[in-house]
Amino acid sequence: MRKRFKLKKHSCALCKPHKMGWSMRWKAKEFTSLTEFEAIKRKLT
Repeated sequence: MRKRFKLKKHSCALCKPHKMGWSMRWKAKEFTSLTEFEAIKRKLT
């Protein structure tokens, strides 16, 4: 499974909190479909 969080440039948390790298890579709907697909993939192998 890929990493859940985006890799962003690190910066001072006080100056630029949006650049600390804690934003999700996928939306909730995409993430659930991805986890379901990976669970099915694990069962078949």
